[in-house]
Amino acid sequence: MLKIKNLLFLLTIAILSLSFFVACQNGNAFEIEVLNITNEMRAEHDLPPLIWNRTLGNAARQHSLDMQENNNMSHTSSDGTTFSERMRALEIENLRRWGENVARGQRTPLAVV
Repeated sequence: MLKIKNLLFLLTIAILSLSFFVACQNGNAFEIEVLNITNEMRAEHDLPPLIWNRTLGNAARQHSLDMQENNNMSHTSSDGTTFSERMRALEIENLRRWGENVARGQRTPLAVV
């Protein structure tokens, strides 16, 4: 019986590790943790969870890099495109609402949220 429990424990760890690996393929660990904390807070208010979207994540990361490289903390990119213009350019189906938070200096996902 002990051997089966150990095997189940190891299997559970393997599944969790694989789940984390897959999540990190769509966003980095910091980004995924921000999403998880946000969804925990949303659940406390009976709101549905947000779902990671690779295309949006990549666009957000590109905007973050643009802000960093140009020392420009803004919803408007260095080339003058607005957040709404960047979202429309992605042509994501079923994207009805969007919002953007820009932040600088937070060292933990909890501090971001």
